[in-house]
Amino acid sequence: AALEDTAFLEKSRAHNEATKNWFTTEVESMPGLSVTPSLGNFVLVHFKDADAAGNADAALKAEGVIVRRMGGYGLPDCLRISIGMTDEMEICAIALRRFAEAGSA
Repeated sequence: AALEDTAFLEKSRAHNEATKNWFTTEVESMPGLSVTPSLGNFVLVHFKDADAAGNADAALKAEGVIVRRMGGYGLPDCLRISIGMTDEMEICAIALRRFAEAGSA
C-alpha cells in the first residue's frame, strides 16, 4: 500500500532532495570537510584522514548522532550520513560544525 501512495512517495523524494542539498551546502562550508555528490538518501563526508573520521564519529555519537563509518568499504576517511527529518539533520550539522571548527576535521 505504501508503494502505491504516490503522494507520500513524492513528498518523501522532495524532502530527501531538498534536505540533502541543504546539508551538503552546510558540510561544504565547514573547514576541512568535503562531500561526494550523491543521488541517494545519504551524504558521504570526507575528512583529512581515518583518524579524523573516527574522531568525528565519536564526537557525533556523544551528541546522539549515529552515522556509518566507511572503512570497510575502502573509505576510512569518510562517514556516511543518512538523510533524516529536518530537525535531525540540523542537529547533525550543528554537531559536525562544532567538530570541524575545533580544528579536528
